[in-house]
Amino acid sequence: MASNGDRVGKCYRLYTENYALQKLEKTDFPETFYKDLTEFTLRILSLGVPSIEMDFPFFGPSPSRERLAHAVEKLFYLRAVDSKFKITKQGRRMADSHLPVMLARAVDSAYDYSCAQEMLTIAAMVLAGGTDSVFFDPSGKDERKQSKREHEKFMVCEGDFLTLLNVFDEFRHHSTAKWCKERYLNYRTLLRAQGIYTELCDYLEAQEIYRLSDEVGRSKKLMEDRICHCICQGFFLNAAKRTSPPDGAAEGVYFQLLNERIADDEGASVVPLHFTGVQDLSGEWVVYDELVEIPGPASSVRWHLRGVTGVKSAWLLDTGFYNETR
Repeated sequence: MASNGDRVGKCYRLYTENYALQKLEKTDFPETFYKDLTEFTLRILSLGVPSIEMDFPFFGPSPSRERLAHAVEKLFYLRAVDSKFKITKQGRRMADSHLPVMLARAVDSAYDYSCAQEMLTIAAMVLAGGTDSVFFDPSGKDERKQSKREHEKFMVCEGDFLTLLNVFDEFRHHSTAKWCKERYLNYRTLLRAQGIYTELCDYLEAQEIYRLSDEVGRSKKLMEDRICHCICQGFFLNAAKRTSPPDGAAEGVYFQLLNERIADDEGASVVPLHFTGVQDLSGEWVVYDELVEIPGPASSVRWHLRGVTGVKSAWLLDTGFYNETR
């Protein structure tokens, strides 16, 4: 039970003895068996553990060495570890930022492109819930049409992350619940993003992880290009190329995944954009934050790309992960 004025505490759930003995498993299934281990691996390496495969005492069954090796390989491509699988200075900054790994890499690269404030804003909006949480649709048919028109005013053809930045910048100038309600934006989500942004900036500067500085005289187009480049450096492992819809598919924009296959009914890796994001993307190549499942007809499951940003093929090649024929 949480103490007065405190938000943390313990929560208990009661079961009958028969239910506990007959229905509950003897032990919980460890999250390390089904979750991505990249962020976990970076945290452990930042604590000075020489080899996570050999030297870390897992509590309970250990994840497979293949999954751990895959996590370390991803960290290598993200430049968080070197060729000897030791954490780099960049990896140390990524770990100390306490951001999700790919987002941390994008923020870290932003300091070379002088767009750190913008990337931290995007990070705050993503952590607050992204487009799913920022935009809301009312129940009435006419109101839903109106909300769609209002949301489209914020959409940026470069993708979802720059759209989130655009929403946050507009909110900074208004910051009222009335303004949000008229534009069908979630006021609480934007307040939460504002708080996360302030905490991120204060923490990063206080810990001397990064130095933040305001720059003036920067063109909007130049900054959008820089921001997209930084996002590409963080999320290039999740890349896709625009393609034609598969046979029998619903209308929409579809992308062929470059680095991950999806096990759906047909074993295809061609997926549409998530309905809450930008649909009118300008580029052929994109990187995305995550793949999400949406229930389909007859208990089927459809995968969608969420958190999409348009990038250039040259940027993907510069990462060293892809080549011309891939």
